[in-house]
Amino acid sequence: MNSSIAGAHLARINADILRVLTLALRQKADNEDFADVNILRVETSSNLDNAKVFVSRGAEILGTASGFFRSEIAKTLNLRRVPALRFFNDEGQKNADRIEELLVQIRSKQ
Repeated sequence: MNSSIAGAHLARINADILRVLTLALRQKADNEDFADVNILRVETSSNLDNAKVFVSRGAEILGTASGFFRSEIAKTLNLRRVPALRFFNDEGQKNADRIEELLVQIRSKQ
């Protein structure tokens, strides 16, 4: 398999995992710990052993429910192996929001 096909295949798997995790997170919406959590992106290793899941907030609490999320992936997607999930708070989005906030403040003072 050439690298562009492998990359496209991996991108599709990442998108599929993102979709499943987003739907599974909605099932947990009644739990206030999961309120306002958004799954932003998924980066799966090429051998499908691991997946980094970047979220807006709440990585720690999502990590405690990783078994639930892995079982949802296994039930929904036809993968040979379900990657281990590691959740990370996406500081990039937080930083972008802070920069936007500062720019708004600067514009309002002009």
